[in-house]
Amino acid sequence: MAIIEGLTLIIDQAGRVCCIIPEGLHRRAEPVKSTRGVNFLRTVAVRQGLQLRRNGLNELVEDIVAYGEESAPRLPVYHRVAPVSGGIELYLGDQQFTRVRVTAGNVEILENPSEVLFCPSPISSALPVPAENGSDKALRAILNVSDLDYQFILAWVTYTMAHPKVNGSKYVFLVVSGDQGTGKSFLTRVLSLLVDPNRVGIQAFPSKAEDLALFMGSSHVVCIDNMRSIKSQMSDLLCMASTGGTVSTRALYTDGALSTKNLHGACIFNGIHSLVAQSDLAQRCLTIRLSRIDGAKYRSESEMMELFEQHHPEIFRYLLNLISKIFNHLPSVEPANPERMIDFCRWLAAFEAAENLPAGVLQLAYSESLRQSQLDTLMDNTLAAAIIEFAVKRIRGQWTGSPADFLNELNAMVSQGTVYSREWPKNPTALGRRLPGLKASLATQGIHIESTRGKARQITIRIDQNQAEEVFDEANIF
Repeated sequence: MAIIEGLTLIIDQAGRVCCIIPEGLHRRAEPVKSTRGVNFLRTVAVRQGLQLRRNGLNELVEDIVAYGEESAPRLPVYHRVAPVSGGIELYLGDQQFTRVRVTAGNVEILENPSEVLFCPSPISSALPVPAENGSDKALRAILNVSDLDYQFILAWVTYTMAHPKVNGSKYVFLVVSGDQGTGKSFLTRVLSLLVDPNRVGIQAFPSKAEDLALFMGSSHVVCIDNMRSIKSQMSDLLCMASTGGTVSTRALYTDGALSTKNLHGACIFNGIHSLVAQSDLAQRCLTIRLSRIDGAKYRSESEMMELFEQHHPEIFRYLLNLISKIFNHLPSVEPANPERMIDFCRWLAAFEAAENLPAGVLQLAYSESLRQSQLDTLMDNTLAAAIIEFAVKRIRGQWTGSPADFLNELNAMVSQGTVYSREWPKNPTALGRRLPGLKASLATQGIHIESTRGKARQITIRIDQNQAEEVFDEANIF
């Protein structure tokens, strides 16, 4: 009891009993059952002259958990970024346990104790102490992206840094696409170091939901290298992770208890192939397309990484200053082109104001990028591609007919091999079941599907000719 009563305990938002441990000027939280928590308790016991064997230490841990669950207050704990009044607080994770607070018009390295509790991941690495003056010149010099995509990268990095993992936070996934030799992995590595450096770095995509939740729970941003495709089940999980969800499994050594893991966070994917095949996920992504590096401009990755590390503190200060300026504008802006990820659209509007860009220029480019991503997704779907071809080539304005008539029209537009393939609807009923899942994506391209129920079912295909002419170039698409 002497050990237990000498501890400061809290229960975090995940329901874990945590010890509060002094850390420089501040305090951090450590789950009692974690490796670092157990090591802390062992140290406390040794200081009190107790030499605990494994069984004794396990009993102590269980007693502390039971005591904490009955009496400890509930307080939020954060990994890298925490919300504070008017802004955010960042845990740098350096040897001095430095924290930085960013609010509207102000970036402050804290010199007084903070009440915010962090629990850094065991795999976390340190962010640099920000330089006195910020500059992004070195960052721009090493990234192989267009000027527009560079603005998108700055907007995505600042948005992701400025949004802690709390209820209501919505994360946009960054997709880096390009051929071999375009610098995809290097760009991914640099962005990881800017937002949330860790010892793991770039990873392979997990095959299980609980592994994805574990990755996201250990990092503020997860970086996935050389992706080929994202299966439907994982696509649905990523859509959940974008806005926050939970993965549940049976607790070990139990028959009825559940073990839950939060599924919430940002991701960076890179790859050569078209990664996103589901429309719902495409609306939550920002795609950056890289071009092959001109041989005359090629530099070794080690040389560029050395340049980045040399200027990392001033790049970090530049990003913090930019977040501070965006916070200044955020309350007064309204999105000019609202999309599904409305919080990111609002951030883009504030980013334009902070960077003195023409109002709406980035937002419009983002909307066009989403439409292109949706089109790419649709063209990878055999049925959707046939509907698009039918709408663009066969009708002007509107077409109405029965499901059987519509299926006959589509059958006439595809090869016999496609008609007999497993992914093609075999009858009007199967076609009717497939259409609702495509309606929203087709509508973004100016193609609208309406179905009427009753004895005489009808399908109406209506095409917005002006929008379609802007979106579709028949010679390039078909």
